[in-house]
Amino acid sequence: MNKDTTDIIKNRYNRISSVFDIMDKMMPEKWREDLLKEVKGNVLEIGVGTLLIIQRT
Repeated sequence: MNKDTTDIIKNRYNRISSVFDIMDKMMPEKWREDLLKEVKGNVLEIGVGTLLIIQRT
């Protein structure tokens, strides 16, 4: 990836990263629960721009 492309990506991220958590709250928790209820084995959860962690019991 060249420097111009990297700068474009950084600028886009910096512009919208402050609203990630707000946008995340728009998704009902039930959707997450439904999405993950059939997950088995080891799961790697990857997120960008937020420290929100999906709680699993």
